[in-house]
Amino acid sequence: MKLAPLVLMLLLVTSLAQAQQPQVVREWLTVAPESAGAEVLMPLAPTASERTLEPVAGQKITVKAQISVLEEKHTFVFSFHDQVLPKDAQAADKALDGAVKGAIASTLGALDKVSVVRSGGLNGREVTYTLIQGEKNKMRVASRFFLDGGRLYQLSYIAPDADFNSGYSKKYLDSFKHLPKK
Repeated sequence: MKLAPLVLMLLLVTSLAQAQQPQVVREWLTVAPESAGAEVLMPLAPTASERTLEPVAGQKITVKAQISVLEEKHTFVFSFHDQVLPKDAQAADKALDGAVKGAIASTLGALDKVSVVRSGGLNGREVTYTLIQGEKNKMRVASRFFLDGGRLYQLSYIAPDADFNSGYSKKYLDSFKHLPKK
């Protein structure tokens, strides 16, 4: 499974983080984009983003994302896209493992941990890794991937290594809730 759209979304985070002003968190907000079929908690109202990409010739996918930036250093990204995937459990596991491998390989990251997770009946993967942007600029990433048929959800918390907040990470990643189809 190609992960180009997700990697491009992580790169987009850098430019959006610089565009938002720091704010104080009073209460985390429930974010449930109408077409997502899922919801998450974010510390501040997010900015919506949508991009159509062609990771493989002839296969276009539209990645939708919600991005929230706190104090110019804590970035929360909730993204999802639909892709044609086999629907059996073994293929789903391979797709999730491929998403994790692609996230690490295409970002020059150093893998810290990968584990199997479940949420609302969906199988998923949790991964933490370090992005290296130059000699002194290390970013820490904690992500969860969930697959619902052909829809891939990704939640990522990204912060400079020195500012990584495990409390923010846990609260955000644990907040994912798959919503029943209407």
